[in-house]
Amino acid sequence: MNARSSVGLTVTAFLGISAFGLSAVVMGPLLPLIMEALKTGPEQIGIIFFWGNIGFQIVAVLGGNLADRYGCRPLVLTGLVLMTFGNFFCGRIDSLTGLVFAYGLVWMGCAMIPGQLTSLMVDLHPARRGMFVNMMHSFFGLGAILASAGTGLALLNGSTWRQVYGWAALFVLVVLLVAATQSFPRSARENHPFSIKSLLNPAFFTLLGMMIAYGGIELCMTNWICLFMQKEAGLTVFWSSLSLSFFWVAMVAGRLGSGMLVHRLGEKRLVVILGCGGLVSLLMATLSPWPVLNVAGVTLTGLFCGGIFPCVMSLGAHRFPSQAGTVLGVLVAGTGTGAMIFPPLAGALSVSLTLRGALAVMSALFLPILLGIWKLSRDESKAKPEMSH
Repeated sequence: MNARSSVGLTVTAFLGISAFGLSAVVMGPLLPLIMEALKTGPEQIGIIFFWGNIGFQIVAVLGGNLADRYGCRPLVLTGLVLMTFGNFFCGRIDSLTGLVFAYGLVWMGCAMIPGQLTSLMVDLHPARRGMFVNMMHSFFGLGAILASAGTGLALLNGSTWRQVYGWAALFVLVVLLVAATQSFPRSARENHPFSIKSLLNPAFFTLLGMMIAYGGIELCMTNWICLFMQKEAGLTVFWSSLSLSFFWVAMVAGRLGSGMLVHRLGEKRLVVILGCGGLVSLLMATLSPWPVLNVAGVTLTGLFCGGIFPCVMSLGAHRFPSQAGTVLGVLVAGTGTGAMIFPPLAGALSVSLTLRGALAVMSALFLPILLGIWKLSRDESKAKPEMSH
């Protein structure tokens, strides 16, 4: 592949991740208005998150395996089509059932994007995979910033939540048209026979557990932080949306910074630093009685969370190169598992603990990430003496 095609595909991947970020986050700042319009509470909204992420997990696993067989292009284009229609229908629904359907379309489309585009980055830039994977995923944060800050400004200027969803659908449609013009390279993994035995090892399940925990953290922040800032910290709709924007701006910075540090520190050591920082920051965000520290904690949580997802994905692609599509699809599905379990759990816990207490409990999800790195390092250190014999 020539340099011009490589640049075009890299830019397309960055735009695709931006569309994913926009679609994944836009409900967060709109959630209070949607709840008011549909006359629902946190428990009912938790049902939407649950079923949306069921679809996310199924499609992520199937999509990863299909990408190893047929290439990532058809999966990426299908994902963008589903996100376009899902966002469009989210702005047209009048019932909880309709929102479950539309939100499900969005998340089935989202499931086809990160794993396939991460595989594409690893194929295009094998020698600098850590840097390019982190850079690409920083554009998820840019899409999320557009969703949160753009939504706050739009609502401040009199737009409705339905109009915001219409603009989200238009943005994804433009990205779809750009992606459709690109010629994706054939991968050595295409038509590679799938072997479940290669995945039945401790490293794979450790990586999967880490992604489940990470998915719980990110989606709890995305889905609940605006409501937390309004109900618990006393901020306005605009400032609560802006605080979510700070989270995503910091995540972009964290991923760009991780891309620069990963070759010096390595993925595992970097994840340990990020996990410890994220744990402390989320506790500050949720337990502090002062709004300024709530916002600062949310921002720092985004900064430290930034590099965790791409570093774990990079570790998975490196550990299982011949089945990267399938492995990354399952790891992405793992984030969906976390998103399915923990945001609804936080909503249920908020009834007795308040939303502040529920989100503080969710900070414990950083611990499986830290334990996962410890286990990967320990298993590798044990394997080296065996190989020397």
